[in-house]
Amino acid sequence: MKATSLKIHTKLAAGATASGDASTRIHQKLAPPGVAFPMVVFQKAGGDNRYTFGNTKVAVRLVYLVKAIDQSFDSDVAEGIMDDVETDLHDADLSVTGYNTANCRRQRDLPSYSEVVDGKPYQYEGAYYEIELTPSA
Repeated sequence: MKATSLKIHTKLAAGATASGDASTRIHQKLAPPGVAFPMVVFQKAGGDNRYTFGNTKVAVRLVYLVKAIDQSFDSDVAEGIMDDVETDLHDADLSVTGYNTANCRRQRDLPSYSEVVDGKPYQYEGAYYEIELTPSA
């Protein structure tokens, strides 16, 4: 749901994530070329709708992957950003129009990894967040 992605961006941009190391570098799916590090990138990773036997939608379940990316040899900054992300998103009310937020929880971590590309080191830390929305009407 596009509205959910916008609300996630709003929560991250207004909370601890934005006041920390990631600043305003919060991007959906991909960061534009040339953006400074560190940054946060998030994207929908899955989800489904829940229905009653009468074919009435009772919930929308979405899974989002949120990653902190830093250009560094150590992961301290990326790990700190993910602490800020958890502060902003875990148990957050996303206020999606037409829905109540039943659940917004960190479900599991993305395995930490590092890589060197063109001689530059990168650190990745991340987590999957499950969001359950119920129709408000």
